[in-house]
Amino acid sequence: MNASAPEELPSFNGKEINKDDITAFSRAVANGALSQLTRLKLENNIFGHVGMTSLADALGKGALASLNGLSVRTNQIRDAGITALATAVGSGALAKLSKLFLEQNEIGEVGMAAFAEAVSNGALASLKTLQLSYNPIGDGGMKALASALSSGALAQARSISLIDNSIGEEGMSALASACTSGASGAGGALASLETLRLGYNAIGDAGMTAFANAVGKGALPALQTLMLNNNGIGDPGIASFADAVSRGALSQLYRLALKANVIGDVGMTAFALATSAPGSVPALNNLYIFDNEIGDTGMTALASVLVDNAASLPSLKDLVVDDEQHPRLMVACKARDIILR
Repeated sequence: MNASAPEELPSFNGKEINKDDITAFSRAVANGALSQLTRLKLENNIFGHVGMTSLADALGKGALASLNGLSVRTNQIRDAGITALATAVGSGALAKLSKLFLEQNEIGEVGMAAFAEAVSNGALASLKTLQLSYNPIGDGGMKALASALSSGALAQARSISLIDNSIGEEGMSALASACTSGASGAGGALASLETLRLGYNAIGDAGMTAFANAVGKGALPALQTLMLNNNGIGDPGIASFADAVSRGALSQLYRLALKANVIGDVGMTAFALATSAPGSVPALNNLYIFDNEIGDTGMTALASVLVDNAASLPSLKDLVVDDEQHPRLMVACKARDIILR
């Protein structure tokens, strides 16, 4: 071990580091120059899959065995780069990693499948944060990752981001099934998960229903932030979700984003009624439901619940809707000291 090796480097974010630069850097890493490094940030550069492969080769040799945080977001590493990283992960050389940021790298189904296979053996058992957003992994990639999750491979995960990943109904259903896996005991395979971001996908009503059923069975008991915006969710999907809410399955939920879906009056009414059930979502503080198709009937249903049942949404402080001038909702929010916008 190099006694003078630093534990942290200055940020290399956005430095236009290319494949030649990262290859030279990786050579130094392989020679033990940074053996005590705990965090490495290489975001927004241009080293691509060739540079990622060089770095992964060094990582696979155990050169950064103390690493607990790695960010290579926005580097166009593509399937070849993530496959190389998967090989390093599968070797067990990154066992201490707790945060991994891979967003916006043009990773597709093939690359995601390779990564999922490497993860499935428990090689990243300490991982708490996984960011995969803005990669076109599709349903195939999501299914592969879900299979790894169902084995309990990421049982310590606290935050997973899957924004704009081209995930449809099949992928969401696979994720829902993984959440209910008993591999990690009570609460399923992601019992410790606190944040799940799934915005800008296409899960639709079928995917939402599958997810709601999983939640209703006790999956994701620690969830605090749930982002489901821009997913084509309509009344049937939100009605299924409302059923899970009414059972108190999301007692820790603090922030819920349902904006930019196709939820109408029927769905909103079902959700509003669900929140009136004792202990349904006692911690919910932020609720975003704008850019839907909710009319006067749905808004009135929500207002009525807030006015008539003091136990409904007791922690709500921030409510974002399309019609912030809705008379009954304005009165209800003023009485409850809720910011309406």
